[in-house]
Amino acid sequence: MCVAIVSATALIGTSMSPYVDGNLDWANEHGFQLLMEELFILSAAAIGVSFYSLFQVNHYIAAGTYDPKYNASYSIRFVLGMIAGMILAILIPIDNQSALQEFSKPTLSMLGGFSVVVVYRLLKRLVDTVESLVRGETQDIVATQEQNLKARYTEQEAQNRIKIAASLTKLQQQFSAGNNPEEVKKEVDHLLGTLMASEEGEPRPSPR
Repeated sequence: MCVAIVSATALIGTSMSPYVDGNLDWANEHGFQLLMEELFILSAAAIGVSFYSLFQVNHYIAAGTYDPKYNASYSIRFVLGMIAGMILAILIPIDNQSALQEFSKPTLSMLGGFSVVVVYRLLKRLVDTVESLVRGETQDIVATQEQNLKARYTEQEAQNRIKIAASLTKLQQQFSAGNNPEEVKKEVDHLLGTLMASEEGEPRPSPR
């Protein structure tokens, strides 16, 4: 209750300052003016979270289920609401071309304070989107590397086949000419070595 009253007083007090116009602009505002704008936005968020907390407490008291041991959770909720209100006011741009032009920074801050879960889900969705983009880029890189490896293997295999064909042709000529069996044996060994090297050079699928 006291926190809600203090929040309302802070909102009224900061709104009376000539430095406050409700537009939090970090690019063009500096010093005391920026500080007053930030306090005004935080006060609006505090009003939102105070309204939500008081509404919940009133519901529990009316139902006879209020338990003081949960008071700490309301304090945490208050801090989270102020942070969420500031984040929402900063995160969502408002200009004349925006669909949210009827809203203002204090309104967004108040909504953020009232609904902490919505702001959390919004940030979580943004993080998941960025993570999926990064994961997709990594998978594309791995796929490209695998394609390059397969292309190199295909080229090497074609070269090996040409060498094997040339060796077979030479071996056939040696048989036809009745050459020394030792020379024929050396040629066969060379051919077998080429075949084994081709088998060992076959690429293996990369683990996923």
